[in-house]
Amino acid sequence: MSTARKAGQAAGALFLRKIWTSVVTLGVIGYLARTLDLEAFGVVAVCATLLSLIQVLAVSGISEYVVFFNGEEEKRRAVTSAAFWLNLVASLLVVIAGICAAPFIVESHDPIYGPVIMVMLASFFSSMVASIPKALYRKEINYGPMVALETVQQTFVSIGQVILAWQGFGVLSLVLPTAIIGPVIAGIFIWKSPLVLTGGFGFRYWGQILGYTKHIIGARLLTRLANEGDNLVIAKVLGPQALGLYSLAYRMANILFLSLMPVVVDVSMPVFARICGDKRRLFLGYVKMLSLISFVMFPVLLLLFVNAQELAPLIYGDKNADFAQIGMLVQILMISVLGRCISSPTGGLFNAVGKPQIPLWFTSIFTPLFLGTLYLTSTLYVTSGYGIHVAAWTVAVFFTAGQLVQTWLASRLIFNYPVSRVLFRVWPYALPAGVAAGIAMIARVSVPFDENAITHIVAMSTIFSLSYAVLFRLLSPKEVARIGVLFQSIHPKLGQAARWMTWPVLRKAIVHS
Repeated sequence: MSTARKAGQAAGALFLRKIWTSVVTLGVIGYLARTLDLEAFGVVAVCATLLSLIQVLAVSGISEYVVFFNGEEEKRRAVTSAAFWLNLVASLLVVIAGICAAPFIVESHDPIYGPVIMVMLASFFSSMVASIPKALYRKEINYGPMVALETVQQTFVSIGQVILAWQGFGVLSLVLPTAIIGPVIAGIFIWKSPLVLTGGFGFRYWGQILGYTKHIIGARLLTRLANEGDNLVIAKVLGPQALGLYSLAYRMANILFLSLMPVVVDVSMPVFARICGDKRRLFLGYVKMLSLISFVMFPVLLLLFVNAQELAPLIYGDKNADFAQIGMLVQILMISVLGRCISSPTGGLFNAVGKPQIPLWFTSIFTPLFLGTLYLTSTLYVTSGYGIHVAAWTVAVFFTAGQLVQTWLASRLIFNYPVSRVLFRVWPYALPAGVAAGIAMIARVSVPFDENAITHIVAMSTIFSLSYAVLFRLLSPKEVARIGVLFQSIHPKLGQAARWMTWPVLRKAIVHS
Protein backbone atom coordinates (compact mmCIF):
# COMPACT_ATOMS: atom_id res chain seq x y z
CA MET A 1 0.00 0.00 0.00
CA SER A 2 1.35 3.46 -0.91
CA THR A 3 2.33 5.99 1.74
CA ALA A 4 -0.43 8.36 0.57
CA ARG A 5 -3.05 5.59 0.85
CA LYS A 6 -1.86 4.59 4.34
CA ALA A 7 -1.74 8.23 5.45
CA GLY A 8 -5.22 8.87 4.05
CA GLN A 9 -6.73 5.85 5.79
CA ALA A 10 -4.97 6.77 9.04
CA ALA A 11 -6.14 10.38 8.84
CA GLY A 12 -9.68 9.29 7.99
CA ALA A 13 -9.86 6.89 10.92
CA LEU A 14 -8.38 9.44 13.32
CA PHE A 15 -10.63 12.21 12.09
CA LEU A 16 -13.79 10.10 12.42
CA ARG A 17 -12.75 9.16 15.93
CA LYS A 18 -12.09 12.80 16.76
CA ILE A 19 -15.45 13.87 15.35
CA TRP A 20 -17.20 11.25 17.49
CA THR A 21 -15.33 12.20 20.66
CA SER A 22 -15.81 15.92 19.95
CA VAL A 23 -19.56 15.50 19.61
CA VAL A 24 -19.70 13.40 22.77
CA THR A 25 -17.43 15.82 24.66
CA LEU A 26 -19.45 18.85 23.54
CA GLY A 27 -22.65 17.22 24.77
CA VAL A 28 -21.04 16.25 28.07
CA ILE A 29 -19.57 19.72 28.60
CA GLY A 30 -23.00 21.18 27.84
CA TYR A 31 -24.49 19.04 30.62
CA LEU A 32 -21.62 19.79 33.02
CA ALA A 33 -21.90 23.53 32.34
CA ARG A 34 -25.50 23.32 33.52
CA THR A 35 -24.53 21.25 36.58
CA LEU A 36 -21.21 22.72 37.79
CA ASP A 37 -20.14 26.27 38.60
CA LEU A 38 -17.81 28.28 36.38
CA GLU A 39 -15.15 28.07 39.11
CA ALA A 40 -14.98 24.27 38.68
CA PHE A 41 -13.81 24.65 35.08
CA GLY A 42 -11.32 27.26 36.23
CA VAL A 43 -9.85 24.91 38.87
CA VAL A 44 -9.34 22.13 36.31
CA ALA A 45 -7.84 24.58 33.80
CA VAL A 46 -5.25 25.81 36.33
CA CYS A 47 -4.31 22.27 37.45
CA ALA A 48 -4.06 21.04 33.86
CA THR A 49 -1.79 23.97 32.96
CA LEU A 50 0.61 23.39 35.86
CA LEU A 51 0.75 19.64 35.25
CA SER A 52 1.30 20.03 31.52
CA LEU A 53 4.25 22.35 32.08
CA ILE A 54 5.91 19.77 34.35
CA GLN A 55 5.07 17.00 31.88
CA VAL A 56 6.75 18.80 28.97
CA LEU A 57 10.00 19.13 30.93
CA ALA A 58 10.24 15.38 31.42
CA VAL A 59 8.78 13.39 28.54
CA SER A 60 8.55 15.59 25.43
CA GLY A 61 10.04 14.15 22.27
CA ILE A 62 10.74 10.60 23.45
CA SER A 63 7.94 9.03 21.44
CA GLU A 64 8.83 11.30 18.49
CA TYR A 65 12.35 9.90 18.53
CA VAL A 66 10.93 6.39 18.20
CA VAL A 67 9.08 7.54 15.06
CA PHE A 68 12.10 9.47 13.74
CA PHE A 69 14.77 6.77 14.29
CA ASN A 70 15.59 4.45 11.40
CA GLY A 71 18.11 1.62 11.49
CA GLU A 72 18.49 -2.12 11.50
CA GLU A 73 15.67 -4.14 13.06
CA GLU A 74 17.71 -5.25 16.08
CA LYS A 75 18.91 -1.73 16.85
CA ARG A 76 15.41 -0.31 16.42
CA ARG A 77 14.13 -2.75 19.02
CA ALA A 78 16.93 -1.83 21.42
CA VAL A 79 16.32 1.90 20.97
CA THR A 80 12.55 1.45 21.40
CA SER A 81 13.09 -0.54 24.61
CA ALA A 82 15.46 2.13 25.93
CA ALA A 83 12.92 4.84 25.05
CA PHE A 84 10.21 2.95 26.97
CA TRP A 85 12.29 2.78 30.16
CA LEU A 86 13.48 6.38 29.84
CA ASN A 87 9.88 7.51 29.35
CA LEU A 88 8.77 5.49 32.40
CA VAL A 89 11.48 6.98 34.63
CA ALA A 90 10.73 10.52 33.42
CA SER A 91 7.01 10.00 34.05
CA LEU A 92 7.70 8.86 37.61
CA LEU A 93 9.78 11.98 38.18
CA VAL A 94 6.84 14.11 36.99
CA VAL A 95 4.49 12.35 39.41
CA ILE A 96 6.90 12.90 42.30
CA ALA A 97 7.31 16.57 41.36
CA GLY A 98 3.53 16.96 41.20
CA ILE A 99 3.03 15.37 44.62
CA CYS A 100 5.67 17.67 46.10
CA ALA A 101 4.15 20.76 44.50
CA ALA A 102 0.55 19.97 45.52
CA PRO A 103 0.76 21.30 49.13
CA PHE A 104 2.08 24.67 47.94
CA ILE A 105 -0.70 24.98 45.37
CA VAL A 106 -3.34 24.08 47.95
CA GLU A 107 -1.91 26.59 50.41
CA SER A 108 -2.06 29.45 47.89
CA HIS A 109 -5.42 28.54 46.32
CA ASP A 110 -8.23 26.23 47.49
CA PRO A 111 -8.17 22.79 49.23
CA ILE A 112 -10.00 21.21 46.27
CA TYR A 113 -6.82 21.63 44.21
CA GLY A 114 -5.16 18.83 46.19
CA PRO A 115 -7.37 15.88 45.17
CA VAL A 116 -7.73 17.27 41.64
CA ILE A 117 -3.95 17.31 41.18
CA MET A 118 -3.55 13.77 42.58
CA VAL A 119 -6.23 12.38 40.27
CA MET A 120 -4.72 14.15 37.26
CA LEU A 121 -1.26 12.78 38.11
CA ALA A 122 -2.67 9.25 38.01
CA SER A 123 -4.24 9.94 34.60
CA PHE A 124 -0.99 11.41 33.34
CA PHE A 125 1.10 8.41 34.35
CA SER A 126 -1.16 5.89 32.62
CA SER A 127 -1.18 7.96 29.41
CA MET A 128 2.63 8.19 29.41
CA VAL A 129 3.02 4.43 29.89
CA ALA A 130 1.01 3.96 26.66
CA SER A 131 2.92 6.60 24.64
CA ILE A 132 5.76 4.38 23.35
CA PRO A 133 3.42 1.55 22.21
CA LYS A 134 1.38 4.23 20.40
CA ALA A 135 4.56 5.54 18.75
CA LEU A 136 5.18 2.11 17.22
CA TYR A 137 1.74 2.16 15.61
CA ARG A 138 2.44 5.69 14.34
CA LYS A 139 5.79 4.71 12.87
CA GLU A 140 4.15 2.07 10.69
CA ILE A 141 1.14 4.36 9.98
CA ASN A 142 -1.09 1.64 11.45
CA TYR A 143 -3.73 3.59 13.33
CA GLY A 144 -6.59 1.09 13.41
CA PRO A 145 -5.94 -0.46 16.88
CA MET A 146 -5.03 2.93 18.38
CA VAL A 147 -8.17 4.63 17.09
CA ALA A 148 -10.42 1.84 18.34
CA LEU A 149 -9.00 1.85 21.87
CA GLU A 150 -8.94 5.64 22.21
CA THR A 151 -12.53 5.91 20.97
CA VAL A 152 -13.66 3.41 23.61
CA GLN A 153 -11.67 5.25 26.27
CA GLN A 154 -13.09 8.70 25.49
CA THR A 155 -16.65 7.38 25.28
CA PHE A 156 -16.44 5.73 28.70
CA VAL A 157 -14.74 8.81 30.17
CA SER A 158 -17.58 11.03 28.94
CA ILE A 159 -20.21 8.67 30.33
CA GLY A 160 -18.34 8.58 33.65
CA GLN A 161 -18.22 12.38 33.84
CA VAL A 162 -21.98 12.62 33.46
CA ILE A 163 -22.63 9.90 36.05
CA LEU A 164 -20.26 11.42 38.62
CA ALA A 165 -21.63 14.94 38.10
CA TRP A 166 -25.15 13.56 38.55
CA GLN A 167 -24.03 11.85 41.77
CA GLY A 168 -22.65 15.13 43.14
CA PHE A 169 -18.87 14.64 42.79
CA GLY A 170 -18.49 18.27 41.70
CA VAL A 171 -15.17 19.25 40.13
CA LEU A 172 -13.79 15.71 40.53
CA SER A 173 -16.32 14.48 37.96
CA LEU A 174 -14.23 16.28 35.31
CA VAL A 175 -11.02 14.33 36.06
CA LEU A 176 -11.80 11.11 37.94
CA PRO A 177 -13.12 8.95 35.03
CA THR A 178 -9.87 9.37 33.07
CA ALA A 179 -7.85 8.19 36.08
CA ILE A 180 -10.02 5.07 36.40
CA ILE A 181 -10.19 4.05 32.73
CA GLY A 182 -6.68 5.19 31.67
CA PRO A 183 -4.66 2.35 33.31
CA VAL A 184 -6.87 -0.29 31.68
CA ILE A 185 -6.36 1.20 28.22
CA ALA A 186 -2.61 1.59 28.82
CA GLY A 187 -2.35 -2.11 29.76
CA ILE A 188 -4.16 -3.13 26.57
CA PHE A 189 -1.84 -0.94 24.48
CA ILE A 190 1.28 -2.59 25.95
CA TRP A 191 -0.20 -6.06 25.48
CA LYS A 192 -1.34 -5.61 21.88
CA SER A 193 1.46 -3.40 20.50
CA PRO A 194 4.65 -4.73 18.77
CA LEU A 195 6.76 -3.45 21.70
CA VAL A 196 9.58 -5.87 22.60
CA LEU A 197 11.53 -5.08 25.77
CA THR A 198 15.14 -6.21 25.45
CA GLY A 199 17.40 -6.99 28.39
CA GLY A 200 18.43 -4.03 30.54
CA PHE A 201 17.32 -0.41 30.51
CA GLY A 202 19.35 0.61 27.43
CA PHE A 203 21.26 3.36 29.24
CA ARG A 204 23.73 3.72 26.35
CA TYR A 205 20.89 4.99 24.10
CA TRP A 206 19.51 7.48 26.59
CA GLY A 207 22.08 10.12 25.62
CA GLN A 208 21.23 10.12 21.91
CA ILE A 209 17.50 10.14 22.68
CA LEU A 210 17.89 13.13 25.00
CA GLY A 211 20.14 14.84 22.42
CA TYR A 212 17.23 14.78 19.97
CA THR A 213 14.54 15.64 22.51
CA LYS A 214 16.24 18.59 24.25
CA HIS A 215 15.14 21.00 21.51
CA ILE A 216 11.63 19.54 21.48
CA ILE A 217 11.46 19.85 25.27
CA GLY A 218 12.40 23.52 25.13
CA ALA A 219 10.07 24.31 22.23
CA ARG A 220 7.13 22.44 23.72
CA LEU A 221 7.66 23.93 27.15
CA LEU A 222 7.51 27.43 25.70
CA THR A 223 4.64 26.50 23.36
CA ARG A 224 2.67 24.95 26.22
CA LEU A 225 3.39 28.00 28.34
CA ALA A 226 2.05 30.19 25.52
CA ASN A 227 -0.96 27.95 24.82
CA GLU A 228 -1.99 27.51 28.44
CA GLY A 229 -0.24 30.38 30.21
CA ASP A 230 -3.20 32.53 29.23
CA ASN A 231 -5.20 30.57 31.82
CA LEU A 232 -2.75 31.55 34.55
CA VAL A 233 -2.68 35.20 33.50
CA ILE A 234 -6.48 35.49 33.26
CA ALA A 235 -6.94 33.70 36.61
CA LYS A 236 -4.42 36.05 38.27
CA VAL A 237 -5.69 39.31 36.76
CA LEU A 238 -9.40 38.77 36.07
CA GLY A 239 -10.30 36.05 38.60
CA PRO A 240 -11.56 32.43 38.50
CA GLN A 241 -15.03 33.24 37.16
CA ALA A 242 -13.56 35.08 34.16
CA LEU A 243 -11.23 32.12 33.64
CA GLY A 244 -14.17 29.72 33.68
CA LEU A 245 -15.96 31.85 31.09
CA TYR A 246 -12.83 32.05 28.92
CA SER A 247 -12.23 28.31 29.29
CA LEU A 248 -15.72 27.46 28.00
CA ALA A 249 -15.34 29.86 25.06
CA TYR A 250 -11.89 28.44 24.27
CA ARG A 251 -13.27 24.89 24.31
CA MET A 252 -16.02 25.76 21.87
CA ALA A 253 -13.80 27.80 19.53
CA ASN A 254 -11.10 25.12 19.40
CA ILE A 255 -13.17 21.95 19.54
CA LEU A 256 -12.86 21.25 15.81
CA PHE A 257 -9.22 22.35 15.66
CA LEU A 258 -8.30 20.20 18.66
CA SER A 259 -9.95 17.33 16.82
CA LEU A 260 -7.83 18.01 13.74
CA MET A 261 -4.46 18.97 15.23
CA PRO A 262 -3.66 15.58 16.83
CA VAL A 263 -4.61 13.92 13.53
CA VAL A 264 -2.28 16.19 11.55
CA VAL A 265 0.61 15.82 14.01
CA ASP A 266 0.17 12.05 14.34
CA VAL A 267 0.04 11.44 10.59
CA SER A 268 2.35 14.16 9.27
CA MET A 269 5.50 13.27 11.18
CA PRO A 270 5.78 9.59 10.14
CA VAL A 271 4.82 10.49 6.56
CA PHE A 272 7.33 13.35 6.36
CA ALA A 273 10.02 11.20 8.01
CA ARG A 274 9.66 8.62 5.21
CA ILE A 275 10.14 11.15 2.39
CA CYS A 276 12.43 13.73 4.02
CA GLY A 277 15.34 12.73 1.78
CA ASP A 278 13.55 14.08 -1.32
CA LYS A 279 12.96 17.83 -0.80
CA ARG A 280 10.66 18.22 -3.82
CA ARG A 281 8.49 15.28 -2.78
CA LEU A 282 8.49 16.57 0.80
CA PHE A 283 7.27 20.01 -0.32
CA LEU A 284 4.52 18.50 -2.47
CA GLY A 285 3.40 16.35 0.45
CA TYR A 286 3.42 19.39 2.74
CA VAL A 287 1.33 21.64 0.46
CA LYS A 288 -1.08 18.79 -0.37
CA MET A 289 -1.69 18.28 3.34
CA LEU A 290 -2.14 22.03 3.76
CA SER A 291 -4.64 22.13 0.87
CA LEU A 292 -6.66 19.29 2.37
CA ILE A 293 -6.69 20.95 5.79
CA SER A 294 -7.85 24.24 4.26
CA PHE A 295 -10.52 22.53 2.16
CA VAL A 296 -11.98 20.79 5.21
CA MET A 297 -11.50 23.31 7.99
CA PHE A 298 -12.02 26.82 6.56
CA PRO A 299 -15.70 26.42 5.62
CA VAL A 300 -16.48 24.42 8.77
CA LEU A 301 -14.76 26.87 11.12
CA LEU A 302 -16.32 29.93 9.48
CA LEU A 303 -19.74 28.27 9.65
CA LEU A 304 -19.16 27.88 13.39
CA PHE A 305 -18.08 31.54 13.51
CA VAL A 306 -21.33 32.66 11.87
CA ASN A 307 -23.51 30.68 14.32
CA ALA A 308 -21.42 31.07 17.49
CA GLN A 309 -23.72 33.51 19.30
CA GLU A 310 -26.73 31.20 18.88
CA LEU A 311 -24.81 27.97 19.52
CA ALA A 312 -23.23 29.07 22.81
CA PRO A 313 -26.43 29.41 24.90
CA LEU A 314 -27.91 26.42 23.10
CA ILE A 315 -24.98 24.23 24.18
CA TYR A 316 -24.08 25.65 27.56
CA GLY A 317 -27.48 26.89 28.69
CA ASP A 318 -28.41 30.35 29.89
CA LYS A 319 -28.57 29.86 33.64
CA ASN A 320 -26.14 32.76 34.08
CA ALA A 321 -26.09 36.13 32.32
CA ASP A 322 -22.34 35.70 31.73
CA PHE A 323 -23.04 32.93 29.23
CA ALA A 324 -24.30 35.57 26.80
CA GLN A 325 -20.69 36.69 26.38
CA ILE A 326 -19.42 33.29 25.29
CA GLY A 327 -20.61 33.61 21.70
CA MET A 328 -18.69 36.84 21.17
CA LEU A 329 -15.56 35.40 22.82
CA VAL A 330 -15.81 32.34 20.57
CA GLN A 331 -15.91 34.54 17.47
CA ILE A 332 -12.83 36.47 18.61
CA LEU A 333 -10.86 33.30 19.38
CA MET A 334 -11.90 31.72 16.06
CA ILE A 335 -9.56 34.17 14.29
CA SER A 336 -6.53 32.50 15.87
CA VAL A 337 -7.93 29.04 15.16
CA LEU A 338 -7.90 29.75 11.42
CA GLY A 339 -4.22 30.71 11.66
CA ARG A 340 -3.39 27.61 13.67
CA CYS A 341 -4.91 25.43 10.95
CA ILE A 342 -2.48 26.86 8.41
CA SER A 343 0.58 26.12 10.56
CA SER A 344 -0.58 22.78 11.99
CA PRO A 345 1.67 20.55 9.77
CA THR A 346 4.85 22.52 10.58
CA GLY A 347 5.52 20.90 13.97
CA GLY A 348 5.71 17.42 12.48
CA LEU A 349 7.71 18.79 9.54
CA PHE A 350 10.50 20.28 11.68
CA ASN A 351 10.81 17.11 13.78
CA ALA A 352 10.74 14.80 10.77
CA VAL A 353 13.65 16.55 9.01
CA GLY A 354 15.73 16.59 12.20
CA LYS A 355 15.49 20.36 12.84
CA PRO A 356 13.57 20.63 16.14
CA GLN A 357 15.71 23.64 17.09
CA ILE A 358 13.77 25.93 14.74
CA PRO A 359 10.54 25.89 16.81
CA LEU A 360 12.70 26.45 19.91
CA TRP A 361 14.16 29.64 18.44
CA PHE A 362 10.72 30.91 17.52
CA THR A 363 8.95 30.13 20.81
CA SER A 364 11.78 31.61 22.90
CA ILE A 365 10.85 35.00 21.39
CA PHE A 366 7.09 34.54 20.97
CA THR A 367 6.14 33.22 24.43
CA PRO A 368 7.49 35.98 26.72
CA LEU A 369 6.29 38.67 24.30
CA PHE A 370 2.78 37.16 24.19
CA LEU A 371 2.35 36.55 27.93
CA GLY A 372 3.79 39.96 28.83
CA THR A 373 1.41 41.71 26.44
CA LEU A 374 -1.56 39.64 27.68
CA TYR A 375 -0.79 40.55 31.30
CA LEU A 376 -0.41 44.22 30.43
CA THR A 377 -3.60 44.53 28.37
CA SER A 378 -5.69 42.52 30.87
CA THR A 379 -4.43 44.68 33.75
CA LEU A 380 -5.18 47.93 31.94
CA TYR A 381 -8.81 46.96 31.27
CA VAL A 382 -9.52 44.91 34.44
CA THR A 383 -11.87 47.54 35.92
CA SER A 384 -13.58 48.52 32.66
CA GLY A 385 -15.68 45.39 32.31
CA TYR A 386 -14.02 44.55 28.99
CA GLY A 387 -10.97 42.77 30.40
CA ILE A 388 -11.98 39.31 29.16
CA HIS A 389 -12.70 40.65 25.66
CA VAL A 390 -9.36 42.46 25.48
CA ALA A 391 -7.62 39.28 26.65
CA ALA A 392 -9.36 37.28 23.93
CA TRP A 393 -8.34 39.82 21.25
CA THR A 394 -4.74 39.68 22.48
CA VAL A 395 -4.74 35.89 22.18
CA ALA A 396 -6.30 36.01 18.71
CA VAL A 397 -3.88 38.60 17.27
CA PHE A 398 -0.72 37.07 18.71
CA PHE A 399 -1.50 33.49 17.73
CA THR A 400 -2.57 34.44 14.21
CA ALA A 401 0.66 36.35 13.64
CA GLY A 402 2.72 33.59 15.27
CA GLN A 403 1.30 30.83 13.08
CA LEU A 404 2.03 32.85 9.92
CA VAL A 405 5.63 33.33 11.06
CA GLN A 406 6.00 29.57 11.65
CA THR A 407 4.74 28.90 8.14
CA TRP A 408 7.27 31.43 6.80
CA LEU A 409 10.08 29.69 8.72
CA ALA A 410 9.12 26.32 7.22
CA SER A 411 9.01 27.67 3.68
CA ARG A 412 12.32 29.53 3.92
CA LEU A 413 14.50 27.34 6.16
CA ILE A 414 13.43 23.90 4.93
CA PHE A 415 12.28 24.37 1.34
CA ASN A 416 13.99 27.69 0.51
CA TYR A 417 10.78 28.92 -1.12
CA PRO A 418 8.93 32.23 -0.53
CA VAL A 419 6.02 31.89 1.87
CA SER A 420 3.66 33.08 -0.87
CA ARG A 421 4.22 29.74 -2.61
CA VAL A 422 2.79 28.00 0.45
CA LEU A 423 -0.05 30.42 1.14
CA PHE A 424 -1.02 30.26 -2.54
CA ARG A 425 -2.45 26.80 -1.78
CA VAL A 426 -4.55 28.19 1.10
CA TRP A 427 -6.02 31.29 -0.59
CA PRO A 428 -8.43 29.43 -2.96
CA TYR A 429 -10.20 27.95 0.09
CA ALA A 430 -9.92 30.91 2.46
CA LEU A 431 -11.34 33.51 0.06
CA PRO A 432 -14.65 31.77 -0.85
CA ALA A 433 -15.24 30.75 2.79
CA GLY A 434 -14.47 34.27 4.05
CA VAL A 435 -16.78 35.95 1.53
CA ALA A 436 -19.54 33.42 2.28
CA ALA A 437 -19.18 34.17 6.01
CA GLY A 438 -19.44 37.88 5.25
CA ILE A 439 -22.65 37.33 3.25
CA ALA A 440 -24.13 35.30 6.09
CA MET A 441 -23.21 37.92 8.70
CA ILE A 442 -24.79 40.68 6.58
CA ALA A 443 -27.94 38.57 6.26
CA ARG A 444 -27.86 37.98 10.00
CA VAL A 445 -28.19 41.67 10.82
CA SER A 446 -30.26 42.72 7.80
CA VAL A 447 -32.95 40.08 7.50
CA PRO A 448 -35.35 39.34 10.38
CA PHE A 449 -35.41 35.68 11.30
CA ASP A 450 -37.38 33.67 13.79
CA GLU A 451 -36.15 34.23 17.35
CA ASN A 452 -35.85 30.48 17.82
CA ALA A 453 -32.13 29.68 17.96
CA ILE A 454 -32.36 26.45 15.96
CA THR A 455 -34.33 28.14 13.16
CA HIS A 456 -31.79 30.94 13.07
CA ILE A 457 -28.87 28.47 12.88
CA VAL A 458 -30.52 26.53 10.05
CA ALA A 459 -31.16 29.74 8.08
CA MET A 460 -27.61 31.07 8.52
CA SER A 461 -26.09 27.67 7.70
CA THR A 462 -28.15 27.45 4.50
CA ILE A 463 -27.11 30.94 3.36
CA PHE A 464 -23.45 30.23 4.13
CA SER A 465 -23.40 26.81 2.47
CA LEU A 466 -25.07 27.96 -0.76
CA SER A 467 -22.83 31.04 -0.96
CA TYR A 468 -19.70 28.98 -0.37
CA ALA A 469 -20.64 26.35 -2.96
CA VAL A 470 -21.18 28.99 -5.66
CA LEU A 471 -18.13 31.07 -4.75
CA PHE A 472 -15.79 28.09 -4.49
CA ARG A 473 -16.82 26.89 -7.93
CA LEU A 474 -16.50 30.38 -9.47
CA LEU A 475 -13.37 31.63 -7.70
CA SER A 476 -11.37 28.39 -7.42
CA PRO A 477 -12.31 26.10 -10.34
CA LYS A 478 -8.83 24.55 -10.57
CA GLU A 479 -8.87 23.56 -6.90
CA VAL A 480 -11.89 21.32 -7.49
CA ALA A 481 -9.81 19.18 -9.85
CA ARG A 482 -6.79 19.25 -7.50
CA ILE A 483 -8.85 18.09 -4.55
CA GLY A 484 -10.24 15.28 -6.71
CA VAL A 485 -6.71 14.13 -7.62
CA LEU A 486 -5.67 14.34 -3.96
CA PHE A 487 -8.67 12.29 -2.85
CA GLN A 488 -7.98 9.79 -5.62
CA SER A 489 -4.44 9.25 -4.28
CA ILE A 490 -5.90 8.51 -0.85
CA HIS A 491 -8.65 6.16 -2.03
CA PRO A 492 -10.37 5.59 -5.41
CA LYS A 493 -13.86 5.93 -3.92
CA LEU A 494 -12.97 9.34 -2.49
CA GLY A 495 -11.79 10.38 -5.95
CA GLN A 496 -15.12 9.31 -7.47
CA ALA A 497 -17.01 11.28 -4.83
CA ALA A 498 -14.82 14.37 -5.39
CA ARG A 499 -15.62 14.42 -9.11
CA TRP A 500 -19.27 15.12 -8.22
CA MET A 501 -18.16 18.51 -6.94
CA THR A 502 -17.71 19.65 -10.55
CA TRP A 503 -20.90 21.05 -12.04
CA PRO A 504 -20.44 19.48 -15.53
CA VAL A 505 -20.39 15.98 -14.03
CA LEU A 506 -23.42 16.80 -11.89
CA ARG A 507 -25.33 18.20 -14.90
CA LYS A 508 -24.54 15.11 -16.99
CA ALA A 509 -25.79 12.85 -14.22
CA ILE A 510 -29.02 14.82 -13.90
CA VAL A 511 -29.62 14.80 -17.66
CA HIS A 512 -28.86 11.08 -17.84
CA SER A 513 -31.26 10.30 -15.00
